[in-house]
Amino acid sequence: MATVKAVKLRAGSDPTLTQGFERIRSGLGVPSGFPVAVEREAEEVAGKTPVAGPERSDRRDLEFVSIDPPDSMDLDQAFAGSKQGSGYRVYYAIADVGFFVEPGGALEAESFERGSTLYSPDGRAPLYPTILSEGAASLLPGCDRPAVVWTFDIDGEGRVTAAKVERSIIRNRRRLSYAEAQAQIDAPEVPEVLQVLRGVGSTRQVVERERGGVDLRIPDQQIESTGRQGGYQLAYRTEQPVERWNAQISLMTGIAAGSLMLDRGSGLLRTLPEPSEETVRGLRSSAAALGLSWPEEVPYQDFVRGLDPSQPKEAAMASAARVLFRGAGYTFFEGERPEQPSHYAVAAPYAHVTAPLRRMADRLCNELLLLGGTGAPAWLRGALSSAPEIMKAADRRSRELGSRMVDFVEAKVLVGRVGELFEGVVVQTGSKGALIQVGSPAVMAKAGGNGMKLGDQVSVRLTIADPAGGEVGFELVRDGH
Repeated sequence: MATVKAVKLRAGSDPTLTQGFERIRSGLGVPSGFPVAVEREAEEVAGKTPVAGPERSDRRDLEFVSIDPPDSMDLDQAFAGSKQGSGYRVYYAIADVGFFVEPGGALEAESFERGSTLYSPDGRAPLYPTILSEGAASLLPGCDRPAVVWTFDIDGEGRVTAAKVERSIIRNRRRLSYAEAQAQIDAPEVPEVLQVLRGVGSTRQVVERERGGVDLRIPDQQIESTGRQGGYQLAYRTEQPVERWNAQISLMTGIAAGSLMLDRGSGLLRTLPEPSEETVRGLRSSAAALGLSWPEEVPYQDFVRGLDPSQPKEAAMASAARVLFRGAGYTFFEGERPEQPSHYAVAAPYAHVTAPLRRMADRLCNELLLLGGTGAPAWLRGALSSAPEIMKAADRRSRELGSRMVDFVEAKVLVGRVGELFEGVVVQTGSKGALIQVGSPAVMAKAGGNGMKLGDQVSVRLTIADPAGGEVGFELVRDGH
C-alpha cells in the first residue's frame, strides 16, 4: 500500500501528545540523559583528531556521499565508488566509534547499559552523547572523520572478488536524503557516484536472489513529523529504489564481515534459523486461502519476492510472511564454528558492523575485524560474549517502544470518531477476530467478528479509541449494519 495522506496531530496545540510520549518512555525506562561522568568523557574525547599514518590510511581524496533520512545527524555510513572495467570498486566508510570509546571507560559502560539508540516521534535516546553521535563521530559533510573503510572489488555480475577493511580518515562530500538521491538518479544527468550505487545495488539484488536471500516488501506503518510546529502523522511508507540499493551495500559489508569472522575463528554473528516445515506449510495454507498461486516447486524466497504490496491480498500475504523473521539473534563464537552460523533471510553468514553509532554490537565487531589475524584482547572477548544478551534486551525494548508509540498515536488520531465506519484489509486472522489494515488514517488494529478471511476487504466500525491505554478496536460491519 502506498503512503497515504494521514490525519495530523500537532504537539503544540495538544500538550497531551508530548505528555503521552513521555509517559511511554518513562514506563519503559528509556533514559532521558546521560550520567555526568559519561558526558564529561564524551566532551574530552570529542576533541581527538585522527592522524594518517601506518595504522590509518588517508582517504580524503575520495568523493564520499551519505544517504540518510532528512533529519538524521547520526551518520554511520558514507559511500564512494567508480567503474572498474566491467565491474566496480566500492568504498564503504563506517563511523569509527572505537576511536573515541575507551575500553573500560564510562562511555563504554553506558553503551552496554543501553545497547542501542531508541527512537521516538519527538526525538531519540542516543547510544552515545550527541557531542559524539551527532558531532565528532558522525560522518557529517565537510569534516575530516575517523572511519572504518571497506574496499570492495566487484565484477560485472555483482560478485565480490576482493575485500579489505582498514582504519582511515575520510571526508564526506555530500549529504543526501533518500528523496534527494532518488531525484538525482531519476534526472537526465546522474552523478557518477550515484550511477555506481545504482549499478552495484541492482546487480547485488540479482546476487541476493541467486543465493536465496529474502526480499519481503512490507509498507512500514510509522509516525512521521509534518515538519511544522511539532506536528505528527501516521502513514504507510514504502522504500524508494535508492534505499534498496543502499541497503545492498550494507548487506554486502555485513556478509563480508561475517565470512571473515568465520575464517578467523571468532566473532559475533547476526543469525536467523531456517523456518520449520510446519511454518512454511502454514504460509502455503494462507496463500491458498487468499487465492494466490504458490507452486510447490517455488521456494518461499521467490514467492514473496513477487508479492505486490499495493494489492490487498498480496499485502495480507506479505504481512503473514513476516513470521519467518522471528528468532533473529546474535551468536558469539570463539574457536569452534557455530552450529547455525547463517542468517536465513540474508542466506549467508552475516554480522552487524555498519551502524556503530546506533548499535553497541557494531563497534565491538569492527574492533575485532580490525585486529586482523591476531587474537582478541580479554576486554573485547568479554564484551563480545556478553553482547548477545545485551542486544536481545535492547531489541526487545526498541520494538516495545515503537509499538506503544504507534498504538498511542493511532488512538489519538481516532479520538472522537467512535461509531464511524472505515474500510480496511484483513492482514491476520484468529479465533477472536482479525487484524485490520485501514488505509486512511494509516491504522492497524484488531476487529471483532467471525468469518473474516485473509485479504478480505471489509467495512469496520470503530468501537474504542483510548489514548491512555493505547487501545483501538473495531467490529466487523455486515450488510451495512
